Amino acid sequence: MDASLKQRIDDLVASSPVFVFMKGNKLMPQCGFSNNVVQILNALAVPFETFDVLSDMEIRQGIKDYSEWPTIPQVYVNGEFIGGSDILIEMYNSGELKEKLEIAKQLERLGVANDQIFVGFEVGNGHQRMGHRRSCGRVKRRHAR
Repeated sequence: MDASLKQRIDDLVASSPVFVFMKGNKLMPQCGFSNNVVQILNALAVPFETFDVLSDMEIRQGIKDYSEWPTIPQVYVNGEFIGGSDILIEMYNSGELKEKLEIAKQLERLGVANDQIFVGFEVGNGHQRMGHRRSCGRVKRRHAR
């Protein structure tokens, strides 16, 4: 993926705490999977923004490379890729999605995105450190070595 496409996707993901790449838009989904996502987010009364991948083939393919996920829709919460329709349905049914969105709302009020927080552990002395970091819009895991 070239840098300009990656930047476009980064900007879209960062434009709203809850962002959905889908076929159609939240007022008129163009496939059943996209409609499932819209219905779930509406049921939770969550404000969200969408991008219609049918309107831009570069984004349509690029988002799959960006997330390393082959299907659409794709849901991002505070810059973190959550998954597609099936995963959202599972998270909704288990209550996990509501919890994640509540945390996202609290972080938004504080002005902190999920991808800016990490907890690191130093091997050997057991001290825990917290801090902030910036990433490219997706959560990256830190591994102790």
